[in-house]
Formats: sequence, structure tokens, C-alpha cells
Amino acid sequence: MKLGILLKSIIEESKVLIKSRDFINVHRIGNSFSRSRKLSFTDLFYFIINSTKKSLSINYSQFKMDFPELKLQIVSKQAISKARQGISHEAFHELFDLSVNKYYELNTNFKKWNGFNIYSVNGSTVQVPNSEENLKIFGTNPNQYNKNGALASVSVLYDVMNDIIVDAEFSRYRSNERESAKNHIKKL
Repeated sequence: MKLGILLKSIIEESKVLIKSRDFINVHRIGNSFSRSRKLSFTDLFYFIINSTKKSLSINYSQFKMDFPELKLQIVSKQAISKARQGISHEAFHELFDLSVNKYYELNTNFKKWNGFNIYSVNGSTVQVPNSEENLKIFGTNPNQYNKNGALASVSVLYDVMNDIIVDAEFSRYRSNERESAKNHIKKL
């Protein structure tokens, strides 16, 4: 299947998933998005996956210009930040898994080495936003000035021949990389 057709199919399936009531109900936290607000679950989700490293207000303004059909209202940075806390991180995992599964389901031009799939696993340490919650979840390592910053271990499963990330996992700082690799293998 040609890449353009493959990507179009993944995007269409993603849109259906993001708009589905089941997806919204499973991935909203508490009673978030249960009432009609200026920023719906779907609009906010699209905004998050479309955002760049610019400020919230610049990203939101650009998003409104790029997607006028959404008829988004003006909302404050605080409203966006608060609304983002109402979406479970598992929603992004599900969307990522959908895109990977569709890639392998629809792609007929897999590259292999001597008939074998070649995967690699790589782990690293990343800095995550420094909050009490992240310090509890991920842990820390004091720097030379005895300051604690939240750190996480990240592990990625990569299909070397087809140039695609198959799975990624964030875990507690200094987690066992072999355990992460075992978790990746379950995805294959």
C-alpha cells in the first residue's frame, strides 16, 4: 500500500476513535467534559496533538487559524491547562497503538532482513516537568547543587528495517531496562 493511502487511512481511523463516545468516556478523568463547554474533549485532544513547543496562547491562536471549521471560542491559558488535566494519558497510548497497528495491518511492503524483522530497544533518561506528582511517580536524582528535578526512564522499541517506533514506555527513574524490553516484546 502506498504511504499516502496508508497515512490517510490511519488519520481517518484516528478521527473516528477520537470522536467516539466510548473513547471520550474511557479517557476523561472524573466528570471532566460531562457538560458542554467552550473546549470539548475532541477539540482539546486535537489541539494537544497539534501543539508545538510554543506558548499555549500562540499554539491556540495558530490552531484556531488552522482549523476554522471547529469554530473554537477564545479561552484563557488557564482554562486550557485545567482542561488538559481532564484527559488521561492512556488516551494518547491508545491513539499511538492504533496508528502502529494500522501501519502493520495495511502496509504490504515490509522490509525484512533475510526474512526476519529487526527490532532494537533503546533506553534513556529524560527530564519531566518538575512537580510533586512527577517526583513521586518518576523519582529524582539530586544534581551537583543538591537540587531535585523530576527524571524518568524512557524505553523505545524500534522497527529498524521499516523506520517506525513500535512501542514506547515511560517508567520510574533508573528502572530496569530489561523489564522494559520484556514489556515491549509483549507488543509484538
